[in-house]
Amino acid sequence: MLFRSSQEHHADQAVAAFSGALQIMQARALAAPQDRDRQWDLAQIHAWIADTELARGRLDAAMDHRLTERAIYDAMLALHPADAAAASSHVVNRLKVAAILMAQRQPAAALRELTQAASEIEPLMTAQPDVVDNREEASKIDILLARARLAQHDPDAASAAAGQAVSLAEALVGKDPTVVDWQGPLLGSARIVAIQAAAVQARDADARRIALQPAVGEVARLSGLVQALPHDRDMAHAAAEADLLAGDDLNAASRVDQARAAWTAGVQILRRAQADGPDPLDADSQAVMVKAEARLASSNTSRR
Repeated sequence: MLFRSSQEHHADQAVAAFSGALQIMQARALAAPQDRDRQWDLAQIHAWIADTELARGRLDAAMDHRLTERAIYDAMLALHPADAAAASSHVVNRLKVAAILMAQRQPAAALRELTQAASEIEPLMTAQPDVVDNREEASKIDILLARARLAQHDPDAASAAAGQAVSLAEALVGKDPTVVDWQGPLLGSARIVAIQAAAVQARDADARRIALQPAVGEVARLSGLVQALPHDRDMAHAAAEADLLAGDDLNAASRVDQARAAWTAGVQILRRAQADGPDPLDADSQAVMVKAEARLASSNTSRR
């Protein structure tokens, strides 16, 4: 691998840099179409440009690069079906395409990608049981699958997918609790979507409160991890979502001051993440902030 992605949020500069690299990689790949490594490097460039375009909010451009990346993997796998790295990257590509489709408010199309991704990663996990990367991606697939099911108003299917995501994430954390990405964004996101699904499944206010209660504990667990990953927007998003749900639980229990503290904490986490770089927060994070701010405004009005 010739390049590494960055946690810094300077998408405009990154696109310019990667565009120059793309021209070089395209020429190298065209000169040796059977050279696996050159094709691989070209696919990675398209993947990284897709991520930077997504950070800029250019969803169509991000999708174009992801689909070009996928075509390269398809060609690689046609020549070498046993190429595990290409097969794994093909799965990740489907996950990334599904995320773009969700951002485009196309949950049905995202579900198709995620269902296929899940079917592709199962044999990889079976063939390589010790490769933790596959299990991490499987958990991410189930997390997004649960979110897509919720968007399709199917909380039962969402709950099932979220349960699988939590099981996979907890197993990874149990294997190595020192991996902060597993402890934080992965397990946090899995538990949060499980809480959301349970809250939607609730048949009355009391049941909803019970469903939301685990969010308070998740806030406590994630608060320290946010400090360990101060520049990780996935971590910020997970922590802020936990604060939003915890605030809802506390508010339902008439603990308004504590609810406001939770919502405020979520807003502050996302504002710090936004201040970390020039690129805007992703649409989901912006939505969490808007919801928290709306709850703060509403609770403030009700106090008057």
